[in-house]
Amino acid sequence: MPIITSCTNKNTEHRQAGFGLIEVALVLIVVSLLGATGWYALRSKDRTDKILNGAAAESDQTKAAAQGGIKYRVNLPTDLKTQIQTFYNNFKSTCAIVAPGPVVFDVLKNVKDQQIQVKETCGGVGGSHIYVLQSGKLVDAAISSGTYACTDVDQYKISSQLASNCYVSNLDGSQTLRTNTNP
Repeated sequence: MPIITSCTNKNTEHRQAGFGLIEVALVLIVVSLLGATGWYALRSKDRTDKILNGAAAESDQTKAAAQGGIKYRVNLPTDLKTQIQTFYNNFKSTCAIVAPGPVVFDVLKNVKDQQIQVKETCGGVGGSHIYVLQSGKLVDAAISSGTYACTDVDQYKISSQLASNCYVSNLDGSQTLRTNTNP
């Protein structure tokens, strides 16, 4: 008699317990995607915060300029700051009559605490002044809406760093005050 063997599939008899390789790989991919998304979101937030903080700082500077005041782009000793404040206060009272609006003193250059260049605006209009220290007091030595008068530059010995339009460069690199007093 022929022997008949069972044709049942042995794979169905042994079922796996737990996760297989594919399931583990899918979980790792999902966790990696969530982590990468979180990292990107945090990085984007940091960049956005930096941009917004920079914009807020610029806005504060713009507001300060619109409201008026003194901006120091160079260092000055306290006694010179006090004198600049006095000039500012006097200028501000004149501006209220002449050209109402924000009054801004922008202290641009300082040559050895002896000569100071200040851009002064009154209601958006103005020019540049050079103050020269004489006997401990700042003197308004030159006024310009574009270039300085070379006679003022000569009289107060104003540095070429502040009034370059009044100086001629020599071949040896030195500078000489123009003999022609017109810029």
